[in-house]
Amino acid sequence: MLFKKFFERRMAEFFAGLGRVVGRTPYTVISLCLTVCVVLSVGFVRFEEVNSVRTEYSPMDSPSRKEYEVAKSFLNQNGTLDPSYVMVFATDGGSLLRETHRHRLIELTKTLQDNVTVDIRGKSYEFRDLCEPYCELNTAFLAFLKLYDPENPSTYTYPQVEIFGTQAFIGKFEFDTPYQKKKILPKIITNLKFSGNNVYGITLKNGTKQITAFTTAILPFYLVTTYENANVIYKWVIAAREAFREERFNILRFCEITGDSLVSAEVRRMGLETAPMIALSVLAMILFVVCFSFRSSATVIIFYIHRRDPSRAKPWESLVGCLIPLLALLSTTGLLCWCGWKFQSIIVAAFFLVLSVGVDDVFIILRAWDRTSADDEVPERMAITLEESGPSILISSITNAMAFFIGMMSQTPAVRSFSLYSAIAITICFFYQLIMFSAVLAASGYRERNGLQSFLCWKKANPKARSVLVERVVWLQNIVIRHYSRFICTWFASYILFSRIILVVIMGCYYYASTVGIMQLRTLITIEKMALPDSYLQSFQDTFESSLKNMQPISVFVMNPGDLRDPQRLATIKRIVADFENATYSYGSESTFFWIQAYEDFLNHIKYHELIPAVKDWRRIAAKYPDYQVYAYSDHSPFVDQTLAIDSTVWSSMGAALLCTAIACFVFIPNLACIITACFSVLSITVGILGLLSLWVVFPFLVSFHAREKGDQNDPALRVEDALACIGWPLMQVGLSTILAIAPPLLKPSYMVLVFMKTIVVVCSLGMFHGLVVMPVILTAVTRRKDDSW
Repeated sequence: MLFKKFFERRMAEFFAGLGRVVGRTPYTVISLCLTVCVVLSVGFVRFEEVNSVRTEYSPMDSPSRKEYEVAKSFLNQNGTLDPSYVMVFATDGGSLLRETHRHRLIELTKTLQDNVTVDIRGKSYEFRDLCEPYCELNTAFLAFLKLYDPENPSTYTYPQVEIFGTQAFIGKFEFDTPYQKKKILPKIITNLKFSGNNVYGITLKNGTKQITAFTTAILPFYLVTTYENANVIYKWVIAAREAFREERFNILRFCEITGDSLVSAEVRRMGLETAPMIALSVLAMILFVVCFSFRSSATVIIFYIHRRDPSRAKPWESLVGCLIPLLALLSTTGLLCWCGWKFQSIIVAAFFLVLSVGVDDVFIILRAWDRTSADDEVPERMAITLEESGPSILISSITNAMAFFIGMMSQTPAVRSFSLYSAIAITICFFYQLIMFSAVLAASGYRERNGLQSFLCWKKANPKARSVLVERVVWLQNIVIRHYSRFICTWFASYILFSRIILVVIMGCYYYASTVGIMQLRTLITIEKMALPDSYLQSFQDTFESSLKNMQPISVFVMNPGDLRDPQRLATIKRIVADFENATYSYGSESTFFWIQAYEDFLNHIKYHELIPAVKDWRRIAAKYPDYQVYAYSDHSPFVDQTLAIDSTVWSSMGAALLCTAIACFVFIPNLACIITACFSVLSITVGILGLLSLWVVFPFLVSFHAREKGDQNDPALRVEDALACIGWPLMQVGLSTILAIAPPLLKPSYMVLVFMKTIVVVCSLGMFHGLVVMPVILTAVTRRKDDSW
């Protein structure tokens, strides 16, 4: 306890000393802060951007990354892969097996393979330049369309058809593997074939496996290029879209072409179109803060009248306070770009977060400044201001920054980047507000002493001027604080037992709803949630998943088969195949091509969260044979890993955040009852966030809080009143301004924006409820005696 008192005293001396330095040389401090901002912003010269959904949203240690590397190595893929798909329907919704439609489908496939070209830096690229080693993905499907014979049932059976006397999946494709080229194990590897699926919406003849119609064709185009020329793929896909519009293809209706490059472009577009909304957020914050910056000529504080003149209004100072978070964002982005961190679209959300959180400190510092006497010297006023407000904004900034630094422990690159940008921006914003905004206030103090107006700051102010409206608002504010404080302090009195019961019922309902929500908490991630409402993904993805619900291929790579002439090893390979044939959602042995190193498993469901049991089962089977180095690869495995990573990230982050919050409270709050109350409130808010947001179909976020050191009063009512007078109204301003700051992005209402908005509303509402109701009630309940201190 002695150490804590010593630490508390030293911290108060530090903030007071800082206030005196800032108060004596405000313009020098402002110049230094602006210089630092300019220097850090130079880092924009190294600005780079990345928006790959497949790589940036999958954990670094996820099995899908290893599986992808194995597939890439086995297939001798040299560069980055973009698996793109074209989904085709008949315009009339009928069968694509009709002769005219079959011919048009063949022509479309050949057009995309042979006639679509793009020019990049003077070099022309066509499909054949980008497809190796996946150039023949659609060859077997084209053969099926060409060789279809209504008189020969063997040419249209499902899921296998006979092509040139060989049984194959519809849409089977084959190509030479590196092993075949090297003439290794020719009797086994030469016959390797890798199968894909092209035909969906199939109708079979009653009692047979003969296809009478299919309504959907999906054409895979796997594009590969060097990492330096990744933009070539995007331009080729855009050019392929244009080929759809040829008049001869009017009998076909195209849902869309999709691929990683297009999805990444849509994610980037969401960021680009949402980012300008930050200007509206800044404008809304400015109007809100400036409106509450005007002061009356008579203000009641702790029920003592202090005469004030109109020069004490702070419109320009409030404006600067709203712009400082923008300077923090510029500095953060420049600093991290200089350090080599690439920008991602998800970081745009951090901009709105830092803007809303960064303005919080303005209300607290302004409130502390207003409580000082105008008769004191400016350095002394600033010392008192920072001594009172400094610990509060320090605790708030530390808890906010620590929450995001904890997020950096995530293995998901996008989450790590978002957390890093947020943590650094909040930290820089704290120093800018503490130092630069305080310097602006100090300069304002000299203006006040010179009797200049607050708005037209070059003109003399009339000390007798007064605003009746502002006076009444201030009077009402203090009356509300006084009566609310008395009400809270007498909450547990015997004559208002009914009110006490009401609070217990409210908290009981709150925890019940939160518990129900937590029990219903489910992880669900889909690509369309990362795009704007007008994106093609909103309509395409659902149709695409519906079409693929019958089957989804995977490839199983056995990287260490050994000598297959050994009967025991060959039997083990057969057992591996049998295990996969009986895996979760497996189609069975009919979907197996055993004479190859790749094996396709057809699923009953395709949505990523529904794939989790299947992917887990595949990996369980592969893990049974470590000596054979078995890997099961699917294009959708990265998205499964993204879904699996969310649960562990949420719970581990919540536990670490609570621990760090407890440590911060223990260090900065010198009273055990207050520490326990603060930790309980954070835990209660966290439970509410998880539960209520689960019921509202979103995910959890961060909680911050402010602290107010005890006053000199011994009576609980006066202490609550003193605390609420200092921090209560700023707390409400913080909550309302935060909600206001993130409202403009609703003009571009993507799923992520709606999630962000709902999260902020729940967090702010719970924070204000606990800060203004729960904590005062608990503190007055545990400190009833006059000699208790907190």
